[in-house]
Amino acid sequence: MKAPVNTPASDSGNSPEAQGVDLHLGDRIEWEQNTENFFSISLLPIDIFDHWDRCGDIADFIATYFQYNFQQPASQNIISTVVNELVENAVKYSRNKSSPVRIEIRKRQDHLLLRVSNLIPRNQRDHFVAICQALFERDLEELYLEKLTRGQQDHTYSGIGLILLKKDYEALIGVDFFQTQENTLKVEISLEMNVK
Repeated sequence: MKAPVNTPASDSGNSPEAQGVDLHLGDRIEWEQNTENFFSISLLPIDIFDHWDRCGDIADFIATYFQYNFQQPASQNIISTVVNELVENAVKYSRNKSSPVRIEIRKRQDHLLLRVSNLIPRNQRDHFVAICQALFERDLEELYLEKLTRGQQDHTYSGIGLILLKKDYEALIGVDFFQTQENTLKVEISLEMNVK
């Protein structure tokens, strides 16, 4: 298993995306390299929260938009599943349902790159960091079974969706925490996966 990256702000480098990063966990995603296709959208969590089916609609739309770029017949399903998982999490755990969730998708050769960002309550930082550290440091099969076993008793954010994305799709995942307002943190989850 690839060793996780745990980078404090002072070591985060000079790239525009790294400036302001309080903490980076996981894989480094080369976001700024040449891409062949780009799509972005912002949405308000309140609009999804009140009409949950919209999350699936957005994921299906993005998957349809990008499926023509990939030769694999199952690419639409794969893309929809991945987008849906990340968008649902961003909407559920957003601090302010009126603060936009930003979704960016890029295609580079056979790779899909996805970045979702939202604001979370600052007091949830340690919980999210612990979930991410487990994702990058522990055996994924063991972690998945543990989460399933505890699932019915523990209704807090478990990270099981991220585990499945890493385990089933062998996705590279990076998580960045940014300093923002007094009571919130911006969380940015980046993902890269081979769709072929």
